[in-house]
Amino acid sequence: MLEYHPRNHYVNDFTIIPKGSVYHLFHITGQQLKMSRSLTDLPKQGHAISRDLTHWRELPFVTPLGGACSAVKHKERYALVENISRICWSRDLMKWSEPEPIRFDFDDRDSVYETEMRLPTAQYNSHRDPNIHWDAERQVYVMFFCSRVKSSVEPDIYRRGCVGLAESKDLVHWRVCPPAMRWGRHLFPESPHVIDLDGKYHLFFTLSPEAGLRHAFSDSLRGPYEEVEGRDLLPWYVGASETVKTPKGWMFMGRLMARVEAGNQTRLAPRALCLPLAVEAQADRSIAFRPTRVLDGFRGKCLFDSRRQALADHWRVVSGDWRIPKKKALAANRHTVIPANSLFGSSNANPALVRFQTAAPNLDMGFDFQIPTFNGNDAHYRAGFSVDGIRFRLCSVLKGMTCQDERGDVLASVPLPDLKLDRYYHVRVFRCDNITQLYWDDRLLMYLPAYGNGSGHVEYHADHNDVIVKNIRIWELKSPDPSGFALVDPPDGTLNGIVF
Repeated sequence: MLEYHPRNHYVNDFTIIPKGSVYHLFHITGQQLKMSRSLTDLPKQGHAISRDLTHWRELPFVTPLGGACSAVKHKERYALVENISRICWSRDLMKWSEPEPIRFDFDDRDSVYETEMRLPTAQYNSHRDPNIHWDAERQVYVMFFCSRVKSSVEPDIYRRGCVGLAESKDLVHWRVCPPAMRWGRHLFPESPHVIDLDGKYHLFFTLSPEAGLRHAFSDSLRGPYEEVEGRDLLPWYVGASETVKTPKGWMFMGRLMARVEAGNQTRLAPRALCLPLAVEAQADRSIAFRPTRVLDGFRGKCLFDSRRQALADHWRVVSGDWRIPKKKALAANRHTVIPANSLFGSSNANPALVRFQTAAPNLDMGFDFQIPTFNGNDAHYRAGFSVDGIRFRLCSVLKGMTCQDERGDVLASVPLPDLKLDRYYHVRVFRCDNITQLYWDDRLLMYLPAYGNGSGHVEYHADHNDVIVKNIRIWELKSPDPSGFALVDPPDGTLNGIVF
């Protein structure tokens, strides 16, 4: 697994702060005990350091904070603020003071926010997951936190979630302000954080319990923030997140869900820190996540390149009608050109399938993909590709992409409302140890754990339509980082519930 996964533990809600050229990661962590039906958070913070947000070195735990924290520098010291309750101080990010309480003055805002920590009808902390910024205009710190408004403000509990706002001069005494993102759409937001990009402000948050990453926009740091896309940016497998400002721009980092051998074999739980994703603001104020050069650095041997190698020597037809033109040809619609040395699959009644002859369980694959119109015949256009038994299916009628496992269960579904026939899309699949990134025209569609059948097969398929695939390149990945799998005694004497 290339994503950072602390050995014998996991990454949950986290914060990242730079010190010089080194990034420090602090995160909720806990034990993964065999036969336990849930992961058990520990009353301490996991700690790791990195120079590139990709290769991390695990350090001893930071104690005694255990909840979601926000790291911020104040004068000559660093602070870790846990939820909206406690704060610790450090001068080097290594040794920390004992926690002290922070004080909130709700003033007249208690008529808006829930001030009780828990409700009898819904077990969600009313205020937590802080994200702290310096407001240069007012010369104060501002804290974003997830919250809800009172039933007297919004009686429908499923519409009471909001992103709260508070301000402070010393990080200890806080005055609550009106919400940065109003209520009215969600039960409860989680892990809010804000970035400034191209002179505007963007708020990212997840949803509870529905999950899914969301995005809102504002012209002001304090808001009000309004949702832009109105849907999940990424499937829920990427959860609690933070975006880090680097010399190369903003990098989005998220907590990644994965399968653990705890409770039952199909349960997904917090596990790792995802690889950095470049953040880009679009003209319509929406957000796109782009691949970084980090991925290129993991490439090993090139297994296939259709610009240099003949497809017929490396690909085998499993079913249906597949052709490899030796020179340019026309598709059945009489206007789409099929390039030489490309795959052309055609399916009217029986699905067509073609397979790469070399197994590639861990790979970085790119190709250009088109569904041409089928000779003017109305049809339910479906086509796609598979890696290791995981099927990605594109449907022109539903205008979306789905990911299915070998059993046919849908793992993720992403809308593509502007999907067009008779044009090429560039697709990139980056897959290591079942964790898969899927890019569509260099825009991230999915980042998810998808557990295959172990075959390592790479396949293209067509169903009730034609499909053209060109410019295929496949790299195997260099050996993944074995962190978490070393055959040594665990530091705390416990591994998967077994005491050493």
